[in-house]
Amino acid sequence: MTSRAWIVGVVLATVFAIGIAAVFASDSSTVAIGQNTNITAFSTCKKVTNNSPTGLSVYVPTVSSAEWSSFYGSPPPGVLIDNCGSSTVTNPTRNGLYLHPSPVTAARYCMEQGFDAGVRLAFDGVFSGSQSTTRYINGSWSAGATGPYITNLYCFNTTSKTDVANPTNSSKPVYSDEFYAFQVVALNTNVPMSASRYCESVGYPLGVVIDEQSVPSTAMRTYVGDAWANITATSKITSVRCFSVSGYTDIVNPSKGGYRLCRTDGVSDNFEFSAHQYCTEQGYSTGLPISTDPATAPCSGGSSQCTPHWCSYYGSGSWHTPPNGIPPNGNRMTQTDVLRCFNI
Repeated sequence: MTSRAWIVGVVLATVFAIGIAAVFASDSSTVAIGQNTNITAFSTCKKVTNNSPTGLSVYVPTVSSAEWSSFYGSPPPGVLIDNCGSSTVTNPTRNGLYLHPSPVTAARYCMEQGFDAGVRLAFDGVFSGSQSTTRYINGSWSAGATGPYITNLYCFNTTSKTDVANPTNSSKPVYSDEFYAFQVVALNTNVPMSASRYCESVGYPLGVVIDEQSVPSTAMRTYVGDAWANITATSKITSVRCFSVSGYTDIVNPSKGGYRLCRTDGVSDNFEFSAHQYCTEQGYSTGLPISTDPATAPCSGGSSQCTPHWCSYYGSGSWHTPPNGIPPNGNRMTQTDVLRCFNI
């Protein structure tokens, strides 16, 4: 054999071996115990997490579309299947009904779509509309309510997560002000804020509410004015999802157009939408409020007793700032103290 023929033979053999390896690599994957991997086959990406009781690596077949869909449709015991990355959902519905604009609803809906968590981005501007909605409350979906509904929802995955039932702070339940949507409360508190500050106490930087329930008026804890405070309330968080992300940063007193960001106006848009838009403009995937300023006057007797707050909010595709951007119930405004922007 000449040297040239020998070289050609070696090259052909190498190419053949690489080709064979590539073919077999695309036919299957393995995920080690306790690990998760994004696997894409036949244009479908799934995050496979291996918590198998066997303690062994799991084999993921991807030879054909049928066996791949069969695997993620009916995974082995202890193997969790989630969607990859994130997704923005427009006008999400469940069982033909629009979604109620509650953080509980947002998180539960996204979890049912195979994601780890989710936040509402915006809802329609109707305070007492006629749209039938459904929401997740007291451990199940409840239909029949009418009024505003979620128009944009952001679902995403996390690097790690844990669910906590009946979270407490200083031996008191963690309070939720979203059981009665848009009810003006004395401290103008915020559910994701309380959830994230609670989750910090158990080692996670962020949190969203999965479920809540109505309880007799009792002493609870909520996070407002960058500190935990006692409050007498009628609804509590019964399940919270704490999670970690690939990177985050805290922005103190974030502002847009010279005004701090609104928490909510109770009518046209909400703080999560402003937080999401603001954080994406800073180069992050999304964001959640961590703290808002406390109310400077009681609001339980009506909006006329509230102190107005001048702030910016994002709605209908653009930023709005005073004086022309004052929402209909602008004197219900609270502003953010701390905004946590994060990447997934």
